[in-house]
Amino acid sequence: MSLSLASVFYCIYAIQLTISIVLNAIVLWMTSKRKEEYMRKYRILLAHMAVMCMRASFTFSTLQMCVHLRPLAAVITTKGPIPSFLGHSEAAFVVFRILFSDVPGLICIMSVSYAFAAAYRYMGITHSKVVRNHVTNRSIICALISVHLLGFAVTAFGYSGMTWDQQFLLSYFPIGNGHMDFDTLYIGSHFTESPNFLIALFFSMGVAVLTIFIVFYCSKKVNDRSRLHESLMRARTLTAQKLLVRALLIQAFMPTVLVIPLFIVSVLTLVVDTPPVLEYFSFSLIGWLPVLDPIITIYFVLPFRRLLLSWMPRFSFSNANVNRIFYDVCK
Repeated sequence: MSLSLASVFYCIYAIQLTISIVLNAIVLWMTSKRKEEYMRKYRILLAHMAVMCMRASFTFSTLQMCVHLRPLAAVITTKGPIPSFLGHSEAAFVVFRILFSDVPGLICIMSVSYAFAAAYRYMGITHSKVVRNHVTNRSIICALISVHLLGFAVTAFGYSGMTWDQQFLLSYFPIGNGHMDFDTLYIGSHFTESPNFLIALFFSMGVAVLTIFIVFYCSKKVNDRSRLHESLMRARTLTAQKLLVRALLIQAFMPTVLVIPLFIVSVLTLVVDTPPVLEYFSFSLIGWLPVLDPIITIYFVLPFRRLLLSWMPRFSFSNANVNRIFYDVCK
């Protein structure tokens, strides 16, 4: 029996959730194992990002259980498994509203968290005394709390703006048995009736773009400092800073590149009937963000690479120079 397009993407969402939880759990375990003084403050940021990635994966995957991916009509309606389980009641619509509103808030939290992590890495290299003497665990925790307050405000703003028009809601959640099916009713209709949600989505997109500029600035300063003191640095230190620049650049692009398709599709649904494949793709693409983040963390944070190498036997590369450089960077 062949799977429908919707079933294939449901499987993708489930795979994303499983992989994200496993990888981010590994990051949390690695973070708890590192006791070095220079990792003590940065561990808070790493652990926070791992927990946020788990939350994002849960929200993105659960959201798909609240929408019905129709294989023929270019729409997404709220006829998914969770609303069906709740009998398409008002409670089901509240769940739908919360999950949809949480997406802009999550984008804001993760984007600003990337900016904080990049700024901390930049300050740790260019202004190490300031970080050592003035940046405390309490200040980092207070900064992260402010980030969550921002995300909660964006979520609440988007939630408050979603329509409660009874005639519109009855199209999604009719009273009585069965469910009305309108081929012309698509998610863009819901967005059109919910201007605050669109404002929240625009705001989160702006935050993601601002993150790019912050991280690019930090990576450029780190790169300039490496070139300025290149003759005074050990080869291992220079290589580590080059890896840091690459990590910053990747983390700058990742949130925005994965969020842009969802943003574009959400806007397109306001004016045109978007193809189902485009909608499925935009939702599945953003789901890879919490999967890729722990991979980047494990690869570019050298103590984690050392811990990972300690689990594995020595690999014999065909190129001895590659093996030596890789070992020097990670030891």
